[in-house]
Amino acid sequence: VLSGRGLPEPAWRERIGGLLAAACDMLGKKALGGLYFVPIILGLVFAQQEEPAFWFITPILYIVGWIHANLILSGYQSIARKRIAEIDQASGGQPTTNEVLEKGIIQSKVFNQKEAALATFQTALQMPGGGPGLLNVAGVRLFGDKRYPEAKQFFDRALAGNADGDLKKQIEKNLANTEKKLRK
Repeated sequence: VLSGRGLPEPAWRERIGGLLAAACDMLGKKALGGLYFVPIILGLVFAQQEEPAFWFITPILYIVGWIHANLILSGYQSIARKRIAEIDQASGGQPTTNEVLEKGIIQSKVFNQKEAALATFQTALQMPGGGPGLLNVAGVRLFGDKRYPEAKQFFDRALAGNADGDLKKQIEKNLANTEKKLRK
């Protein structure tokens, strides 16, 4: 839905800047998203008013924003790879349950390696213990992948641990949602 000059209609202005802002927010850089969002929206407004300089500046700013977001993501992935390597070498090749859970969460969340994460989570299910917070996050990742039986196992174990008040309520809510899905 473009205007006669090939520029986005006003409703699309917010979506274009909002997409970059949402990406920055997902990377934990909400303020950075705002720093890109406002100038991009203003640039699109001025470009529609036939201000020629903004026809060049706005796309360049948009591209710079995406490059910046990708650099942040790349940095996170580098840190995640190092952490997985540390876990794999931990305790002489015998990582703790929490470390195995952490590895599975990283595989699932950072690298979107669903099969590798599932295998790692299944290993964690065979191990005793695990912190309620990590067990809950593992359950949430499996729930998102529609692996409800495994997610339920993690939520059950998380509740058996010493979860504090707010975490316990969240785990109970997650467990209830999972049980609802299992009944369908």
